[in-house]
Amino acid sequence: MFSWMIGLYCVIAAAGYIAIVKYELDFSVDELGSVIKFIAAHLLLMVLALLWPLVIFAVILSFIFSNLFKESSILDVNEAIQSAQEEMEDLMASPPYCSNTIAFKGKSRHSSFEGTFYFSALDALQADNLKNVTGEVSRLNQEPIIKKWLLNRNDSDNSPVHTPKALDRFEFIALDLIMAGKGEVLCSECNKTYSNKLLKVYEDRLDVGWNGTKIICPEEHMLFYPRTIHIMGAPSWSAEEANS
Repeated sequence: MFSWMIGLYCVIAAAGYIAIVKYELDFSVDELGSVIKFIAAHLLLMVLALLWPLVIFAVILSFIFSNLFKESSILDVNEAIQSAQEEMEDLMASPPYCSNTIAFKGKSRHSSFEGTFYFSALDALQADNLKNVTGEVSRLNQEPIIKKWLLNRNDSDNSPVHTPKALDRFEFIALDLIMAGKGEVLCSECNKTYSNKLLKVYEDRLDVGWNGTKIICPEEHMLFYPRTIHIMGAPSWSAEEANS
């Protein structure tokens, strides 16, 4: 690997010496200035001759390692996607235990809300989001799993069962039920239970970014805030600027 680098070094070094002696320095041992110039040029050439292979080697290493890290990050993403898919398939094959009463607590990346909602499993089965569910199960198509989970419920058990953590798309079913006034909610701030018919609902005005629906208890505590629609921002430049 290094043989071609050594050969190239010799060629460049020879060419450099010829150029220095013949064209630039007008070398004469009787002239001290010429000697100083020759020594300085010689040292500069040595430094450059030593540095350029290192620069090339560093560039090659940088290219190799950057691609390795890029491939590693892609592999990590693919593994996460594959793991999530396997989890969905396992849940579909063997849904967890379910009773007649579903407990649901809305969460987000940034905060935990104050409400724990309770729904009838039968009401949940009649939600719009569970009508005509089809397709292969995936991270974005959890509805067939949720429907099977609810259908396999224990009818003789009315104790609350929390929604499986992996089935986070149940929040859209919960929103359907809340909007229809089905079920009830325990506000941990008030320490009171309210019928979902008494809750206040505020739709975000559509704006750039995520928009959703705020569910508020009668005492103005945030119970649930699902993000339902994302609006992309408009370009900063206008058509007039583009044509100018």
